[in-house]
Amino acid sequence: MGRISLTRSEFDATDEAVIRKALENWNEGWDTLNAQLASMDYADDADWLNAFGVKKKGRAEIEKFLAEIFARPDLKEAHFKTTALSIRFISPDVAVVYTDFEGVGQRTPSGKEMAKRQGHQIRVLTLTSDKWLIVSHFIMDERAREL
Repeated sequence: MGRISLTRSEFDATDEAVIRKALENWNEGWDTLNAQLASMDYADDADWLNAFGVKKKGRAEIEKFLAEIFARPDLKEAHFKTTALSIRFISPDVAVVYTDFEGVGQRTPSGKEMAKRQGHQIRVLTLTSDKWLIVSHFIMDERAREL
């Protein structure tokens, strides 16, 4: 069986716009500490792993966890921004999104200000009937290399 090769022109630009909107919802949710907005584009069975090793399964668990951390004082002054973004369509109904981010103003739960965070996120989205949903999201921080 031959391998199917798809070019970017075979994907509708609307798909990319919808995916970008999902990323905007995540970012705005963090900016406004709105867990419902930040989690609204996840699948009911999504896999989620943050940079601190916290794993959650499904939109409901992700939203609940985000609501808990957004209620803590350590995120009240935090600001995050996306510094790079790429979307790669693997097939007409699967996309991989890679983003770089920077964060400042975040504090530890004990109140100590954290150093500027630089990190990366990988999301896998699938098109289900008429909506792109995040099915997997992995968040990682950069660490200084020790050789």
